Amino acid sequence: MTLCNCDVAGPSNAPVIVLLHGVAANRKMWTPQLAALADAFRVIVLDLPGHGECAKLPFRMDTAIKTIDEAINSISRPAIVVGLSLGGFVAMEFAAYDPTKVVGLVLASCSDNTHSRLVWLLTRVHMAVVKLLGYQRLAVWQGAALRKMFPPEIAEPLIAGGIHPNTLPQAYGEVIGKNYREKLAHFPGPVLILNGERDRFTRKGEKSLLAATQRGRLEIVPHAGHLCNLEQPEVFTNAVRQFANEIT
Repeated sequence: MTLCNCDVAGPSNAPVIVLLHGVAANRKMWTPQLAALADAFRVIVLDLPGHGECAKLPFRMDTAIKTIDEAINSISRPAIVVGLSLGGFVAMEFAAYDPTKVVGLVLASCSDNTHSRLVWLLTRVHMAVVKLLGYQRLAVWQGAALRKMFPPEIAEPLIAGGIHPNTLPQAYGEVIGKNYREKLAHFPGPVLILNGERDRFTRKGEKSLLAATQRGRLEIVPHAGHLCNLEQPEVFTNAVRQFANEIT
């Protein structure tokens, strides 16, 4: 790998899984999955533009796509692309950009209908609150919340990797208003939609997202919210493993 903003683990000749993190986070949010899946898969976790080691770059969707493209090109074979929240929208964009490089998609916590007027309005309200609080203060609060929610082995690497709420306006600007149902409808490969049971706002759109897939299924992570890969890491990892084993 030539990328400086990635972690790679697992056998070099194994099926490939690429993991894409959520907005304001970094690649360390996949710490549980990187460790658990590396027994049987070549696992690559990336920092998206504006996050982690790429924090000095603005978040742009085309730059994110180029980052994934470089990672997959470096291993010379297609990958299962797993994305959570913003990472899920990036995964759908990448699958639309070059479906030949995507064996399958796992779309977690990204069932929101970003094309709807309601989501646009709620996003404007959210951004007003974020700006009122201030990015630095919000980053401190998010770090404290992570320490309350998760054990040190999960929270501390993620916090050390950097919390970046300043990327929210950029990410929303790149995603809101786009019709991801339409993009997903053109992807011919298998899709797993994976949502936390308690992620109620995201879950409102899960059935319409599922209906847009050609070969999709929906699974719910019990007792989990938006960060379902961290709230129930074993359940989340097992769902990804089963899906990967079925299609590789």
